[in-house]
Amino acid sequence: MSDLPILFKDFHEIESRPNFDTNCEITISNFALLLGEYNFSNEVICQVLKQDGKCGHKHKYGWLARTHDGTEGLIGNHCASKYFQANANFALEKNRVRKEININENLEKLAILLNN
Repeated sequence: MSDLPILFKDFHEIESRPNFDTNCEITISNFALLLGEYNFSNEVICQVLKQDGKCGHKHKYGWLARTHDGTEGLIGNHCASKYFQANANFALEKNRVRKEININENLEKLAILLNN
């Protein structure tokens, strides 16, 4: 099992990860799992590889993914819907990540209430 999924709020949280690679190209065939969801105030570049090359679309919302070789890259929200939504593994991963992030957020809120 992987580490708990993270809701990333700043790109520096992702770019400082040892396996994150700005040259990573993510496809349905090399997609292994999602490590978290991100929601940034600044735009980042999508790393999905399409038939005509790497997407390169700028976006603020999306997913941090790991490929089968362990490299990490970004899947923009639009490309996730367009290229990965029909993929059963991606759909399961998206649901798992969102569920675990929500559980973690609720546990943190509960801990604050208990401490008060």
